[in-house]
Amino acid sequence: MKERADGVSLVVRSLSLRYGKGEWLFEDVSFTVSPGQLMALAGPSGSGKTSLMRCLAGVVEPTSGTVRYHRADGRALAPSGMGSALGVVFQNLRLTGAATAIDNVCFARLGRQPFYRTLFGFSRRDREGAYAELCALGLCHMARAPISRLSGGERQRVAVARALFQEAKVILADEPVASLDRPNAERCLACLRQRCRRDGISVLVVLHDEDLIERFADDVVRLEPRAELSAAV
Repeated sequence: MKERADGVSLVVRSLSLRYGKGEWLFEDVSFTVSPGQLMALAGPSGSGKTSLMRCLAGVVEPTSGTVRYHRADGRALAPSGMGSALGVVFQNLRLTGAATAIDNVCFARLGRQPFYRTLFGFSRRDREGAYAELCALGLCHMARAPISRLSGGERQRVAVARALFQEAKVILADEPVASLDRPNAERCLACLRQRCRRDGISVLVVLHDEDLIERFADDVVRLEPRAELSAAV
C-alpha cells in the first residue's frame, strides 16, 4: 500500500444517524481509510450505506459521532473544510446533461483556478487531461457526446473520470459500477485502485458484488440492518 506525505486519511468514529425520532439508519460506525487504501462499503439494501456516504460528504449531519479528514500536517478537517480535496461520486451523478462528457470532466477543475481562465472555455491542457481520463475508462468515442446521449453506465464512468480529474485526496464513490457490465466494472475499479496506489488517494466505494470486493478492495466495512456493523479484511 502506498502512502504519501501529502495523503489524507478518513477517520470515522462512533457515527450514528436517525431521522427524527424514528429507527436508526446506522449506529456506532467506526473505521479508517488510509492514503493508498481502497476500502469497500457493503451491506444489504436498507442498511444505510448511501446515508453514511452522505454524512461523510458533509451533505447530511450525523446524529452523533465524528467524521474527520486527517491531513499530514496534523490538521483534522470536517467534510466542509475539504473543498476540492474531497471527490464524490453520488448515485445521482450530478452531471450537466447539456454539456459534453469531456466538459463534464473538465468541470472538476472549476474552483481550482481563477474564473477568468475558464471564461472562454477550458484550456487545451485541461481538455487533454480530461480526454485521457475518459479513455482510461473506455469512453474515448463518447468524449464529445452530450451527457444526454450517454447510457446510465457511460454516465457513471464520466462521473468517476471527473472525480479522478479533480485530483482529490479522498474519493467517496456510491455504487459507481452498479450499471456497468462486468468488463467495464472491472476496468473502472482497476482504474480507481491504480490511482489510489499511485497517488496515495484514500478511496471508499460502495459495492455489492462479493467477487469485486474480494478482487479490488483492501478491506471492507459491512453494514447490517439496524446498524449491526462488522468489519473484515
